[in-house]
Amino acid sequence: LGGAYHPYSTIQPSLTRVVNGGKILLANGTYYVASTLSFNKSVSMIGQSEAGVIIDVSGTASTSWGINPNMSNTSLSYMTIIPNAVNGGFPIHVGDNMVPVVISN
Repeated sequence: LGGAYHPYSTIQPSLTRVVNGGKILLANGTYYVASTLSFNKSVSMIGQSEAGVIIDVSGTASTSWGINPNMSNTSLSYMTIIPNAVNGGFPIHVGDNMVPVVISN
């Protein structure tokens, strides 16, 4: 996680450290998410492979989101996301808290 310069074993520290417009590179593996991953900046999160990078958001609360890419110019690619099938919830929510809501690209 975090590329060659700042490797992390979980996603949230990478989201905290990455600069606006930066990239987070996810190595193959399973990443368990217990609370919403909010980007709060424009980021590209790129997995090593769709089948090899598993983001498991099944541990998030039934009323929460797993991943909230809440900024324009944000992308997620080459990963599989496991939703919270038991309790409901939302694996990905694209939106921000601003009025009017404007997210593009």
